[in-house]
Amino acid sequence: IQSGSDNEVFSNQGGGGTGDITQSGNDNITDLVQTGESNVTALVEQAGSFNRVDIDQIENARGDDATVFQLAGMSNTTATITQRGDTPGQPRSNNLALITQSGSDSDSSITQSGSRSDATSTQTGLNNSSTIEQTGTGLTALQYNDADITQSGDDNISDLSQDGMLNDADLLQSGNGNTADVSQTGDSNVSDILQSGSTNTATVTQTSDGNNSVVNQLGTNSSATVTQGN
Repeated sequence: IQSGSDNEVFSNQGGGGTGDITQSGNDNITDLVQTGESNVTALVEQAGSFNRVDIDQIENARGDDATVFQLAGMSNTTATITQRGDTPGQPRSNNLALITQSGSDSDSSITQSGSRSDATSTQTGLNNSSTIEQTGTGLTALQYNDADITQSGDDNISDLSQDGMLNDADLLQSGNGNTADVSQTGDSNVSDILQSGSTNTATVTQTSDGNNSVVNQLGTNSSATVTQGN
């Protein structure tokens, strides 16, 4: 559905993919490619101007779901979701990715492979950047990685990476100029970061299994580094 001006949609669907795209702003672009095996769903709503959405659910995606909301009043924002499923012949991959953007000049990227992973990115403000990468490894039935990034304010950067199964990371930044990096390799790791203020930096690296870290920083120019495992 298009109700604005100079909007573009490029679509290439196969293998049981369903795409629902609504553009009510101007000069928006959606590039959607779905060639998964079955039951692949994408929902895109663009209400601002000069925004771009790229969704690529291909190869072995089965039961994957990708959703992008770019809200009214925003511009020059990019959202990218790539989900590639798991090994052919295995149960449905059932990955879920959700991006919501209500600011301008921001970018958000979610890349997931494996099964049963959930990733959510929510951005409000200007010049924010968030990246989520999740790779499910080990037993297909137990992969279940979960990643959540919420950023409000301006010039915030988040980079979250999880490789393994049963990992959970929550990253919340409110303020300006904050940077957070989480990298978890292994199984059953938990990381929570809360930063409120300006120019704070948090870096968490957890390698091995069963690690738990919590970082809370309220103020300005604070720095935290957590390294656990081998």
